[in-house]
Amino acid sequence: MTNQKDIFSYLVPGKCAHLAGIGGVSMSPLAEVLHGMGLKVQGSDMNDGPSVEHLRSLGIPVAIGHAADNLGECDFVIRTAAIHDDNPEISGAVTRGIPVFERAQAWGAIMKGYKNALCISGTHGKTTTTSMATHIFMAAQKDPTVMIGGTLQLLHSGYRVGKGDTIIAESCEYCNSFLSFFPTVAVILNVEADHLDFFKDLADVEHSFRRFAELVPIGGHVVANMDDEGARDALRGISQPIFWFSYDDPAAQCRAENVVWTDGLPSFDIYIRGSYYAHVSLRVGGKHNVMNALAAASAAYLLGVSGEAVGLGLATFTGAGRRFEYKGSFHGADVYDDYAHHPGELHALLEMAKTLPYKRIICAFQPHTYTRTKALFNDFVKELRVPDVVVLAEIYAAREQNDIGISSMDLSREIPGSVYCPTLDKVTAALARIACPGDLILTVGAGDIFKAGEKLLKLDPGNTELLAQKHKLLAEAVGETKEKLATLKTAAEQANTALANGEISQEQYDALQREIVETEQDLKNLETQGNQSATAVQKIATAGEKLKTTGDNISSAGQKLLPVTAGVTALGTASVTTAANFESSMSQVQATMGITKDSMSKVNGQSVNTMDTLSKLAKKMGAETAFSASECAEALN
Repeated sequence: MTNQKDIFSYLVPGKCAHLAGIGGVSMSPLAEVLHGMGLKVQGSDMNDGPSVEHLRSLGIPVAIGHAADNLGECDFVIRTAAIHDDNPEISGAVTRGIPVFERAQAWGAIMKGYKNALCISGTHGKTTTTSMATHIFMAAQKDPTVMIGGTLQLLHSGYRVGKGDTIIAESCEYCNSFLSFFPTVAVILNVEADHLDFFKDLADVEHSFRRFAELVPIGGHVVANMDDEGARDALRGISQPIFWFSYDDPAAQCRAENVVWTDGLPSFDIYIRGSYYAHVSLRVGGKHNVMNALAAASAAYLLGVSGEAVGLGLATFTGAGRRFEYKGSFHGADVYDDYAHHPGELHALLEMAKTLPYKRIICAFQPHTYTRTKALFNDFVKELRVPDVVVLAEIYAAREQNDIGISSMDLSREIPGSVYCPTLDKVTAALARIACPGDLILTVGAGDIFKAGEKLLKLDPGNTELLAQKHKLLAEAVGETKEKLATLKTAAEQANTALANGEISQEQYDALQREIVETEQDLKNLETQGNQSATAVQKIATAGEKLKTTGDNISSAGQKLLPVTAGVTALGTASVTTAANFESSMSQVQATMGITKDSMSKVNGQSVNTMDTLSKLAKKMGAETAFSASECAEALN
């Protein structure tokens, strides 16, 4: 692999760069930056999407799928951390002697040209804190260059190229990417076990963050979370001085005081080294966001930004894309989307959600990668038992193959009342069944779970197609629950013998009996709902038949009017009658056909009334088929 110093000779106008994985959250802005620097940029990605379409609109060609032929006549390759040596473009480049660089190397080289490089790291909170810092530095009119692993409304993208002397960069630890950076201020939000497909264990993760902090030169700053055990362990004994921030520890250089919560949103004073620095009123909830704000404020303070700019900048921050992002409302339930994909992030999200005035929290969660799901399985189970209702999508593979044979169904078995959905369409259908007015619906994960929420918002809770789909799902759920009950009863018969032989404990036997009772109650509830749903669907069908009959009457009346129209045309063309004779002829024709204006008006009114009745029935059925958490315990299991 080419070393870091060599990349500088390639980042010059006229050179052709091929970006493998160009559609990624940090690769697409890199492509734009290089394009703006005068390089010829091309790339490839496994999937089409908005970022790829945007790059193409700038004249940057993007191939879908990875192949050696995609390299063309490029001078060098930049790859995302998710693309490994066996990728055909990487192996093809090596074979042809084309140098291959990591994405982080390119960003590091760009970063080297700035006086201040604010690099924000952590197992979670990076995107939000980087976004907060961006708001602060923009309010301070520092004109920063920014690279964020997400979309920020202020920028209408995930990056900006400024003319100031500061670059603000989200810094990821995966594959030690951030070790290619040149931070003058290194922020460490938290350190937990993650990316265990690369790191050996938590100690290995901590070692990586320590090396990141050690990149800070003399005169630079390490900013870290005193409240986080992992951050303290990673930095213990480090030679660089540390600027600590804390929620309330008086030993920290920066902390929050006078914290007041209003409708789930915090306002507080920031004190630095014992003196008042800024007052902040956040428009995002959760204690974790107070900590994120303290981290961003600490970095701003160290780089000479006023407390006033900190307050102004954070007052305009409403969240980054896919970070508790409001998407809309369905059937009286608010729908939000969040990128949380680690148990620590889930904990912060759900703890914040519990402070909000909703009747229930419905969490549709899509685990991200098989290795993370297996390594942190028990932690995921613990956090996913917090919501009132959990809908589990299948694991999002991302860069992995399922060589370990794990599924979201394994999680579902450990989470009472959860619903497992093998496809996103079934997630949408489950949410449509479950949603009630006053609920908070969260679509959560780093994959494509957001699509389930977006599709939900396009549904009309009262339309006949959705009602029929709900009825079909209920029928399927009844059948599946019957099969489950039969399996449990067979197991219970075997358990009697096993208990007598001492092969299982009394506790295990009792647990099986309880599950049978619960499943019988679930079946009873589902059958009741199915009967109600069938009745409602039949009402819709009956109303539809009535509408059809009315339509047939209107059609028949229309056919009777055809001779009248022909007669009027003939009369007008011939012009052989007087106006009085014309009126007389019309009266005679209408009398002959047996149709009056009053009768046509009556038929038309009947059609309108029937349409109105059908609409009301559909809306009523939509209300009747909204299910509670307990009623849909095993509905789609």
